[in-house]
Amino acid sequence: MLGRTHMAIGALGATVITPLLISLPWEPVFAMRTVNLVPEALVVVGAVLGSLVPDLDESHSLLARKAEMVGRIAFLLIALYVLLAGHVPLTLFSIVGYALLTFTLFSRANVMRKIALGAVGLFAMYGVVTHVMPLVAGLAFFAWSMGAIFTSHRMFTHSVLGIGLFSMGMMISLHGLWAVCAEAAMAGYALHLIADGIAGGVPLLWPLPARQGIRLVKTGSAADHAIGLVALVGFLWFTVK
Repeated sequence: MLGRTHMAIGALGATVITPLLISLPWEPVFAMRTVNLVPEALVVVGAVLGSLVPDLDESHSLLARKAEMVGRIAFLLIALYVLLAGHVPLTLFSIVGYALLTFTLFSRANVMRKIALGAVGLFAMYGVVTHVMPLVAGLAFFAWSMGAIFTSHRMFTHSVLGIGLFSMGMMISLHGLWAVCAEAAMAGYALHLIADGIAGGVPLLWPLPARQGIRLVKTGSAADHAIGLVALVGFLWFTVK
């Protein structure tokens, strides 16, 4: 299904899972108590982002395009800072660094996506080395990012192994109120797999190639758009009624 359809399904799902995650009923905006504001917002944000995460294995997905744009801006700011600060002498090492930055800025979307995912994996391992992140969580994130880089679309990230590694990393590394966001992201991820399961099937038992599901909806079809619209209207109804 389309990225915006997954987002709408994730948002609607947030209204259902909120009582399970924060032990408080879902409350519409106009009746919401202050105590519910942050937890509900974290559930919605987590579910929506989690619903897009599985498609990071594809360069043209909605979240991948956003990550590409943010990544290019970040690399450009780093390059400008380094040049303007003038603290880095022109050595062979620094010239190679400038060349890599330039390559990254003007690389194709798919290359940028892989660089960003690789950076996530390396950042997770850096967190392990600096004792900011538990070893198991760091390894889970690293393995997930490598799987997203080196497998085709709707393969590893759309499997039990993929959601298992992602969930393990989120649950072990996030605590307190942020654990609510992690649980919501896991739910959004699961909703994504269910939605794609009726849009052609997903390889839940990857690396086995067989796909589980049905082709009830074709991605980009009128039915796809209709499902997204109904889910969005449902979310808005529960939010403002």
